[in-house]
Amino acid sequence: IPQTGIPQTGIPQTGLTKTGIPDAIPGAGIPMEGPSPAQAVAGSRCLALHLRLPGRGRALTRTFRDHAPEAPRGYALQCCPTLYPGQLVLAWLHADPANPAPVAVRLVACCYGDADAEEVLDGPACTLRPGTGTVLAWTMPETGGQPICAIGLALAGRGGPAEARVYLDRLHWEGAPRMVLRRPDRPGTMWRRAWVDAASHFGDFPQAFVLSQDHGRGMAILGTRDWRDYRVAATLTPQLAQSWGIGARMQGLRRGYAALFDRPPPATAPDRAAGRTGRVRLVRLGAEDTTLAERPFSWSCGVACALGLRVCGAEIVLSLDGSMLLHARDETPARLDCGAIALICEEGAISAECIIIDPVEEMP
Repeated sequence: IPQTGIPQTGIPQTGLTKTGIPDAIPGAGIPMEGPSPAQAVAGSRCLALHLRLPGRGRALTRTFRDHAPEAPRGYALQCCPTLYPGQLVLAWLHADPANPAPVAVRLVACCYGDADAEEVLDGPACTLRPGTGTVLAWTMPETGGQPICAIGLALAGRGGPAEARVYLDRLHWEGAPRMVLRRPDRPGTMWRRAWVDAASHFGDFPQAFVLSQDHGRGMAILGTRDWRDYRVAATLTPQLAQSWGIGARMQGLRRGYAALFDRPPPATAPDRAAGRTGRVRLVRLGAEDTTLAERPFSWSCGVACALGLRVCGAEIVLSLDGSMLLHARDETPARLDCGAIALICEEGAISAECIIIDPVEEMP
């Protein structure tokens, strides 16, 4: 949730001040000082970064909440990051023609690390001579399962004493992520708090992702509306669940696509006691669930299933162990074009050690 105005604690911004339009970078807390001087340069409103020379500094905006103790009771803040590994970040930059010297500009980000301390990731850099502009592009790197919590610019310049200005016209990212969700190698809790928890229990023991639900349908959701065509894959282990599976293009608790594995109805009690038989469905979740495709399928409690759910345009494909299990097309007006992923369970428990998300350009 980028426009929360979350304080930028722990992020140094030495030697850098900002003027311009408050929503030029959501959540940056930029003071309103009227149109930026960049209007005369770039022809539009933008964010002006003032650097005292010689010197260096950073200006960042939050892409995820800051680290704070979890609420002991009551309602805790539930949110997902807005930026993920594999997404393409673009920054449109221009140097003021009156700058006394060139300014080095670099894209930078912060992610959580050891004990949830924020660590800086360095991206591509360029040198802007007075009056020149450029577009910096950065495909966000893998972070070992840690959330990216801030994105912005680092500036440095020599000469002076004087002031240089760099104008940021736009900071944008797009595309589905390419990442592996797993338990990070170093201790911390923010990687798990990146999920929206809508289950009776969502924890990380003994496997990295353990979801259980006492009554009804529970889920844990991760992602944003920026995600359109992608594949989510996970090896899930069900435990005594009535229904379980994975979701894609989730737009809340009751909107999205899901691959659901159901236990047999009570009429097949002998098979149910043996933990076998049942069915698998591709479902569009809504006020009333709509089954798009289904087939009989035998699964067992405690036996892991390697699943993949691909969504691309109107196509929805579920695979098991790399082979297609179900296929459907949703070309109705109710079709969902974008959204997050989810782990889903009804009256039982499921677990996974890692979850893989990859962009998809076209179906095979």
